[in-house]
Amino acid sequence: MLHRPNPFVGCLLAALASLLAGGLPLKAAASEIRFGDIEARMLATGPRAHIIQQAFTAAVAERDEALLWSNPALAYDHEEGRDAREWQVTLNKRFEQPFRQSAKRDGWESRVRSAELARDRDLAAHLADLKSGYVRLRLAEAYLGRLEHMAKVVDLAEDIADSRHAEGGLSGVDWQLIQVAVYAVDAAGRAVRRDQRQEAATWRAEMGLPVNAPVDLVTPVTFLPVNLSDPAVLAAGLEGRPANRSALELVSALDRQAEAARPSLVPGFEIFGGYKRFEDASDGFVAGAAVDLPLFGGNAGTSRRFTAERHMVDSARALDLAHTRGEVVALSLAVTEAEEALASIADRFQDVAPLSDTLLFAYREGSLTLDALLGGLQVEAEALDSYFAELAAYYDNIFRLEALTGVALMNFPE
Repeated sequence: MLHRPNPFVGCLLAALASLLAGGLPLKAAASEIRFGDIEARMLATGPRAHIIQQAFTAAVAERDEALLWSNPALAYDHEEGRDAREWQVTLNKRFEQPFRQSAKRDGWESRVRSAELARDRDLAAHLADLKSGYVRLRLAEAYLGRLEHMAKVVDLAEDIADSRHAEGGLSGVDWQLIQVAVYAVDAAGRAVRRDQRQEAATWRAEMGLPVNAPVDLVTPVTFLPVNLSDPAVLAAGLEGRPANRSALELVSALDRQAEAARPSLVPGFEIFGGYKRFEDASDGFVAGAAVDLPLFGGNAGTSRRFTAERHMVDSARALDLAHTRGEVVALSLAVTEAEEALASIADRFQDVAPLSDTLLFAYREGSLTLDALLGGLQVEAEALDSYFAELAAYYDNIFRLEALTGVALMNFPE
């Protein structure tokens, strides 16, 4: 009869149960994590944050390798005939695209800036996910407390029903109804236990926490209103955000690399010089140069490829910017609507005595039938489910807005 928590709620409660597993001795040694500590912990121990950082490091290394001058070559030539012999030692150096190095260097610098901005974008998105996870776990704790209280109410109602059934005051149908209600509560508990390990493992892994180390999330999380700017104002600032700037830098890089790859009259040349020794003990110096002849188009195909990639990246950037603007507007409206709804009901689930207590009292006094009791409990269970799910989604949307816009919207008092 009672409403069974949906899988979303089950996962949240499961994660909380796993974090708190181990009893009081482990709690005493638990590592405390505050909401304000998430970013520092993410950067220090988070494996995904490390992956994001290393992607930027790899881009820097790729630039450094691409801009290195080619190594000179030391050559030794020996010629010997019937009546003569000579040998020489030369140092050779090749220069590729000698008049395009500036464009090549600028292109790689833009690629590195693009990678740096992409790192900032990805870290912001990851931080939003971790903040949401923290909040969901804390809300799950509150939800678990309400469900546990409701379970006690059902147990008390069962005791009252047992007494009335023994006295002949409860019909067989009513007895079956109360047993179904007890089963529903037990089934909800089994659902929590079934999902707890995987959900806890996922959150711990993203935070870089040891699997079995006890953790205490200490920042209280309740409903707090947020004052959003006009959605159009938030959306207007997206062009300056890392996601858009990263794409613009990549467009610039491809432009410069296409310029560097275009065919030129002298695509490359090689010079050499060294010492030469002849059979008659005479010696001297030798020098020379070789120039590439661009007979087969040079790098024309490479240049066209860079140009095509440039247009692809710019088109994808414009499309992504349009999608993001729409997402910001949609998230802003969702937050505003949820805030209005939650503000009207939050006190009912945070400070006011549960409805189940009132229903149980009326049932004990005989002023409420069993059907009315079970119906009221189901209404409260469904309301709890909806409230905590909407509150979690409310904060999810806020943190997503923070990641997209770079505007700090929510912090919880410690």
